Amino acid sequence: MFKRQSKTKANYQSYYYKPTTLTSGRPKNTPKPSKPPRNYLKLATIVVILAIGLTVAYGFTSNGKKTVKRDIVKPLKTITHINTPVAPPPSGLSTSALNTMSSAINSVINQNSKIDMSVSLIDLTNNVNQTEHYGDSSTFTAASTTKVITAADFLNEVEQGQQTLSETVNGETAEYEIQQMIVVSDDNAWAALNNTLGYSQLQSYANSIGATSFQPTPNTVTSSDMALVLQKLWEGQLLNSIDTQLLLGYMKQANYREYIVPAIPSSDTIYHKIGLYEDNVHDEAIITDGSDAFAVAIFTNGNGAYNWPARAQMMQQITVSALEAYFNQS
Repeated sequence: MFKRQSKTKANYQSYYYKPTTLTSGRPKNTPKPSKPPRNYLKLATIVVILAIGLTVAYGFTSNGKKTVKRDIVKPLKTITHINTPVAPPPSGLSTSALNTMSSAINSVINQNSKIDMSVSLIDLTNNVNQTEHYGDSSTFTAASTTKVITAADFLNEVEQGQQTLSETVNGETAEYEIQQMIVVSDDNAWAALNNTLGYSQLQSYANSIGATSFQPTPNTVTSSDMALVLQKLWEGQLLNSIDTQLLLGYMKQANYREYIVPAIPSSDTIYHKIGLYEDNVHDEAIITDGSDAFAVAIFTNGNGAYNWPARAQMMQQITVSALEAYFNQS
């Protein structure tokens, strides 16, 4: 806090004439000397001169400031107009390609109204991650599609030092059991790996990667969350590069290839995993032509119809429309 300073009377020197004698004071009868008259004309002249000088000085200073300001602003304006090359943001599907694909997929869904169908796609080209969804948005009985989550979780635990691929699971190495679970969809291997991990661990892992709809018991999930898992696997967000390639390699060999796979040209590559349980028939895949890529998850429940060949035809029709959109758009 600042203290208020007390005001002191300035020690002004009084205006006086020096006495003509050495004696101090003034004789009693000596009249007080009068002050000399001030020259007001001279004082006014000085004031005018000072005012003119200050005006000139201010004008010079102002001009100087403006000049300096202009000199500073000009380079800034020049800098802000430099055309720095910037990579264009990923654009995803063109409007035309998206509309054509959407119309085709909705047509398949509408023509098969007795079947609950859920279709989710994600554009993986340059990490665009543009997501499209059609049909039912609720959870389905996941069947074997969530074996990908079990495999990713176990491999992640290996990377964290909590598990090893050489440890014994169900009488075999963990690596062999993962291979059997993905390639030939072995349910015994799946159960053994799930028990090794623990169902609470599976739930926590799924939540951590964004697959929040997944419930390990009774094994339900949405198609959109499984498409998300595939996206993160492809982009290396789940596992290191070695384990990513290991899991993708198993998915490349995976069986039950009568659903999405027949729609894929031989020049393209597919990594997929099916799910079959009662009248639930699902297939999920990453498809790439070597340059572009997309993830697709197609879940269907026939509600007791059990016409699986018809389900395969629907999946292939949807896949063909997606291939045209993602790989052949103009």
